Amino acid sequence: MEILKSLIENQQKQTMILHQGLLMAPHEQRSGNVSEFRKLQPTVFLGTEKPLDAKQWIIDTINFMNAAQIPDENQVKVIKIQLRDVARTWWLAEKARLENLSLGTSS
Repeated sequence: MEILKSLIENQQKQTMILHQGLLMAPHEQRSGNVSEFRKLQPTVFLGTEKPLDAKQWIIDTINFMNAAQIPDENQVKVIKIQLRDVARTWWLAEKARLENLSLGTSS
Protein backbone atom coordinates (compact mmCIF):
# COMPACT_ATOMS: atom_id res chain seq x y z
CA MET A 1 0.00 0.00 0.00
CA GLU A 2 2.89 2.39 0.75
CA ILE A 3 4.34 1.76 -2.69
CA LEU A 4 1.05 2.64 -4.36
CA LYS A 5 0.75 5.81 -2.27
CA SER A 6 4.30 6.79 -3.19
CA LEU A 7 3.62 6.19 -6.91
CA ILE A 8 0.51 8.38 -6.77
CA GLU A 9 2.41 11.18 -5.01
CA ASN A 10 5.19 11.00 -7.60
CA GLN A 11 2.66 11.07 -10.43
CA GLN A 12 0.98 14.13 -8.92
CA LYS A 13 4.35 15.90 -8.56
CA GLN A 14 5.27 15.13 -12.16
CA THR A 15 1.88 16.37 -13.36
CA MET A 16 2.33 19.59 -11.40
CA ILE A 17 5.86 20.12 -12.77
CA LEU A 18 4.67 19.46 -16.33
CA HIS A 19 1.76 21.87 -15.89
CA GLN A 20 4.07 24.58 -14.55
CA GLY A 21 6.47 24.06 -17.45
CA LEU A 22 3.66 24.47 -19.96
CA LEU A 23 2.46 27.64 -18.29
CA MET A 24 5.96 29.10 -18.22
CA ALA A 25 6.92 28.05 -21.75
CA PRO A 26 6.93 30.93 -24.22
CA HIS A 27 3.90 30.88 -26.46
CA GLU A 28 4.62 30.58 -30.14
CA GLN A 29 4.21 33.99 -31.68
CA ARG A 30 2.55 34.41 -35.00
CA SER A 31 4.54 36.19 -37.69
CA GLY A 32 3.38 39.68 -38.49
CA ASN A 33 2.08 40.78 -41.86
CA VAL A 34 1.51 43.95 -43.85
CA SER A 35 -1.94 44.38 -42.34
CA GLU A 36 -0.52 44.38 -38.79
CA PHE A 37 2.19 46.80 -39.89
CA ARG A 38 -0.31 49.17 -41.52
CA LYS A 39 -2.47 49.23 -38.37
CA LEU A 40 0.41 51.07 -36.69
CA GLN A 41 0.09 53.87 -39.29
CA PRO A 42 3.76 54.14 -40.30
CA THR A 43 4.72 57.16 -42.36
CA VAL A 44 5.60 56.91 -46.03
CA PHE A 45 8.98 58.11 -47.18
CA LEU A 46 9.04 60.52 -50.11
CA GLY A 47 12.78 61.06 -50.17
CA THR A 48 14.77 63.86 -48.64
CA GLU A 49 18.13 65.53 -48.94
CA LYS A 50 18.46 65.57 -45.15
CA PRO A 51 20.28 62.42 -44.04
CA LEU A 52 19.04 62.71 -40.45
CA ASP A 53 15.41 62.73 -41.63
CA ALA A 54 16.05 59.58 -43.68
CA LYS A 55 17.82 57.89 -40.79
CA GLN A 56 15.00 58.74 -38.38
CA TRP A 57 12.43 57.35 -40.83
CA ILE A 58 14.40 54.11 -41.05
CA ILE A 59 14.62 53.85 -37.24
CA ASP A 60 10.89 54.54 -36.84
CA THR A 61 9.93 52.09 -39.58
CA ILE A 62 12.12 49.33 -38.12
CA ASN A 63 10.48 49.92 -34.75
CA PHE A 64 7.04 49.58 -36.38
CA MET A 65 8.11 46.36 -38.12
CA ASN A 66 9.38 44.94 -34.83
CA ALA A 67 6.14 45.90 -33.08
CA ALA A 68 4.16 44.24 -35.89
CA GLN A 69 6.46 41.18 -35.59
CA ILE A 70 7.51 41.25 -39.24
CA PRO A 71 10.17 38.54 -39.73
CA ASP A 72 13.58 39.80 -40.85
CA GLU A 73 13.30 37.99 -44.18
CA ASN A 74 10.11 39.94 -45.04
CA GLN A 75 11.18 43.41 -43.94
CA VAL A 76 12.43 44.62 -47.34
CA LYS A 77 9.13 43.58 -48.95
CA VAL A 78 7.19 45.48 -46.29
CA ILE A 79 9.38 48.58 -46.21
CA LYS A 80 9.35 49.10 -49.98
CA ILE A 81 5.58 49.69 -49.93
CA GLN A 82 6.28 52.76 -47.75
CA LEU A 83 8.42 54.41 -50.44
CA ARG A 84 6.88 57.07 -52.70
CA ASP A 85 8.00 59.63 -55.28
CA VAL A 86 11.80 60.15 -55.32
CA ALA A 87 12.35 57.41 -52.74
CA ARG A 88 10.41 54.89 -54.85
CA THR A 89 12.35 55.90 -57.99
CA TRP A 90 15.62 55.48 -56.08
CA TRP A 91 14.54 52.04 -54.84
CA LEU A 92 13.60 50.80 -58.32
CA ALA A 93 16.94 52.01 -59.73
CA GLU A 94 18.89 50.47 -56.84
CA LYS A 95 17.01 47.17 -57.16
CA ALA A 96 17.80 47.03 -60.90
CA ARG A 97 21.47 47.83 -60.20
CA LEU A 98 21.69 45.05 -57.58
CA GLU A 99 19.99 42.57 -59.90
CA ASN A 100 22.50 43.44 -62.63
CA LEU A 101 25.37 42.90 -60.20
CA SER A 102 24.03 39.49 -59.21
CA LEU A 103 23.74 38.54 -62.88
CA GLY A 104 27.30 39.67 -63.50
CA THR A 105 26.38 42.54 -65.82
CA SER A 106 26.98 46.23 -65.35
CA SER A 107 25.37 49.32 -66.81
